[in-house]
Amino acid sequence: MKLPLATDRWPYAEVAKAYGVFPPSRHEIPFVNDRAAFIVDKTGKIAWAKVYELRQLPDIGEILAAVPK
Repeated sequence: MKLPLATDRWPYAEVAKAYGVFPPSRHEIPFVNDRAAFIVDKTGKIAWAKVYELRQLPDIGEILAAVPK
């Protein structure tokens, strides 16, 4: 399965800002946004979101289970 992924970081972080994960809220490391996963539906609305600890890898199974069928 192919999934589109995006990454965004300081100094721009425009996508991270738009999704509310920059500036970070879960840690105090400067210039590093929160690690998060989002599912965006076909209308452009966030259908699912989860913010993770920096050292925590997102659970791909959990994310795939949240994808609307």
